[in-house]
Amino acid sequence: MHAGWAYFANWPQTAKDFQQLSQTKLTMPVLSIGGEKANGEALGQQAKLVANDATVMVFKDTGHWLMEERPKETMDALVAFLTRSIRAASSRHRTTHGINTCTSTWLVA
Repeated sequence: MHAGWAYFANWPQTAKDFQQLSQTKLTMPVLSIGGEKANGEALGQQAKLVANDATVMVFKDTGHWLMEERPKETMDALVAFLTRSIRAASSRHRTTHGINTCTSTWLVA
């Protein structure tokens, strides 16, 4: 019980920590997936506050258990996000270094 309550008792310090950490935005792509019934919109708004490149997905009629409630949509969102991120990184690498590289990536579900 003590550890469970300590989590909530520490929220004021957590808020201070997040305020300081959010002064520098994340530069890597960030994916926020949430359920409409589980603060998915709020999580997406928070992601946009702390990241320059935030992708937000909110699934309708969904709660906390994304993989149980919306397995296909969750996997589709993950694969699309990772594919886009890998392609962007590969493109930046080729452009930055002026060479043509071949990158193979396997996503296994």
